[in-house]
Amino acid sequence: MEQNRVGIIGAGHIARSYARAWKAEAVLTAVCSRQNHRAERLAKAFGIPVVCSGGDDLMARDDVDIVCITTPPHLHHPFAVKAIEAGKHVFCEKPMALNAAQARDMWRRGCKQGVKTGIQFSQRFRWPSLIYLHEMVRKGDLGEIHNFEGSWAFDWAKSPAHPMSWRFRRGEAGTGALGDLGAYMIDAARWLIGEIDGVRGYLETIVKQRPVIGEQYNFTELRQMQQDNTLPVSAETASVENDDICTVLINFKNGAHGMITANRMRQFNTIRVEGTEGVCMWDMQSEKLLHRSRDQESFAEVKIPTRISSSSMVSQFLANIRDGSDLPPTFYDGLKVQEVIDAAVQSHKESQWVSL
Repeated sequence: MEQNRVGIIGAGHIARSYARAWKAEAVLTAVCSRQNHRAERLAKAFGIPVVCSGGDDLMARDDVDIVCITTPPHLHHPFAVKAIEAGKHVFCEKPMALNAAQARDMWRRGCKQGVKTGIQFSQRFRWPSLIYLHEMVRKGDLGEIHNFEGSWAFDWAKSPAHPMSWRFRRGEAGTGALGDLGAYMIDAARWLIGEIDGVRGYLETIVKQRPVIGEQYNFTELRQMQQDNTLPVSAETASVENDDICTVLINFKNGAHGMITANRMRQFNTIRVEGTEGVCMWDMQSEKLLHRSRDQESFAEVKIPTRISSSSMVSQFLANIRDGSDLPPTFYDGLKVQEVIDAAVQSHKESQWVSL
């Protein structure tokens, strides 16, 4: 069977993870970046034969069947539209777009053109313990679900010395922790529990000014320099335009409720699902799934069946291309997450619950 041929747009921090995943299951044929030296570095590291001059050049190539978009969010919509119009399958980094209107346009165009679409919600595939939790919920092992709590937090931005970048600018990133990290938990909530129909959002910026040192360093380099205490010193600062932390109360269409938190100032990654017959807790650091039934006093570790295994973030997308299926996560799932993000922002501004 002929392997799919992939072109990557963007060569920053997350692009390396994508290149690794694609290289294991497809053929990498081209890459491009606004900063050409980064594209050349990624090409050398992963044996990508062609460095293109830009996205248009890459999408015009006959040896590119799939366009993988790993750019900042403000470029997702324009690149996805062009790729879809060129008849390419499209896989996109999360969050899918800057707003639901862009995400809806991307989804509708993909459907109309008949191409396959995918989005990076890797919690569905990466951890066998979390995959088994999904199975337990579906089998009814926890009874009728009434509560979900999900926290996704990484402390890369906790230091005020961490410099300004596109991640802190609303025009390029959209929201901050909410879109970058909360998107994972919004999708996890939909995947595990069901559709969300109401939110109450609270967003806060903790570090309001950050030093400006230019854009020559990528995210990985900045984090390493921060750890090594070798960040350049700058007297110039710029205002942070989006949220460092957020809390989103959620109501589900099936009557369950819950809370999602996202935070780029601390490290904390957990999921808790409660039902009438029991409760499960999962955390990323231990990768353990704990369970307590209704009549038990304490939690016990769940033994994950050997039949359950992890897969890469692109495996289901490639299977959809191969089988003509549309199993999630697709652009539809990216749209549903973006709708919740938009509603949470509106809720914060209006200080009230917002229905979806």
